[in-house]
Amino acid sequence: MAAPPPKPPARTDQQHPSLDTPAPPQQKKEITALRPGDIVRPIRTHEIQQTLPLFFLPLHDHADKTLRQAVHAFRQLARQQHYDLSQQIVALRHDRIVAACLCIPQKGRYAFALTSTAPAPTPTDPDLAYLTVETIRQSTARAFKHNACFVQILLETDDKDRRDICCRAGFQPLTNLIYMMRIPSQNTPSQKPQPHLAWRAYQPQHHQLFKDVIKQTYLQSLDCPELENLRDMEDVITAHRASGQFDPALWQLLLYRKQPAGVLLLTPQNAHHSLDVTYMGLCPQFRKKGLSSLLMQHAIDLAAQLQYQALTLAVDQRNTPARKLYQRLNFREFLRRTALLARPKP
Repeated sequence: MAAPPPKPPARTDQQHPSLDTPAPPQQKKEITALRPGDIVRPIRTHEIQQTLPLFFLPLHDHADKTLRQAVHAFRQLARQQHYDLSQQIVALRHDRIVAACLCIPQKGRYAFALTSTAPAPTPTDPDLAYLTVETIRQSTARAFKHNACFVQILLETDDKDRRDICCRAGFQPLTNLIYMMRIPSQNTPSQKPQPHLAWRAYQPQHHQLFKDVIKQTYLQSLDCPELENLRDMEDVITAHRASGQFDPALWQLLLYRKQPAGVLLLTPQNAHHSLDVTYMGLCPQFRKKGLSSLLMQHAIDLAAQLQYQALTLAVDQRNTPARKLYQRLNFREFLRRTALLARPKP
């Protein structure tokens, strides 16, 4: 993988209010009047409970129990990760909330967005999607104002309605991300010693070296190349460190004949007792030498040695060589999502 796929949101540098913390004072300039009876504005604290189901409709609109379960699970995640739910932008039609968007700032100067779908049409208003579009526009504008370099949205691959709404709000479809998993074998044979290869674990004094090598691996990447040059490399590394529980021993640099050739960044995901291949990349001059297989085999061996229940990764659907490699190493797809991207206007 030569570029980081979107990950579940992690805690930001700032301490966010809890779900019960009062929302910031409303600013009149943020309130946008639309058609008569329609308003788009920041959410108020007492409204938070009303908006959460909107993020899971219509997927659960015929199953009240699963909708309640989805909302409950999200509230737990929001508390654990300190999401600031008071930062939502909502749309009201005749004083009833019908759409919402939440941008969650991430370490590494980007944001992850959640959005509702279009409100149900009425006989007099067959297209109310513009209300959701406006919540997304205002929410992403706020994220960019707070220094986000881009905003990501992940959708179900068949969620055409949300995808169309996001595109109307300025997002561009990026790619489909394929999430894959392999169960590490405890009987994995050790790799034969290869004197021309060596591994160096991350240490603070190696930070600049890791940074330089990661930057090289982005060149001519086949994994989400659109993300290249959107952020400073220091922000990229910060985002990688925040993707789970950072363990410097699991961030490793591959040396080929004493020359830095690539990196393998593994991140424990304690909630799932799994190890994630957060990032894997090779410098251009070291590609097509079989080193990608070696990097991944090293990840498999480490997962087995450390007794993780699973080794996971995400790959750009367009990256055929990487997909073939993972399939050859017995990784199996378990999830697919469509990624969309918005950038600040020049």
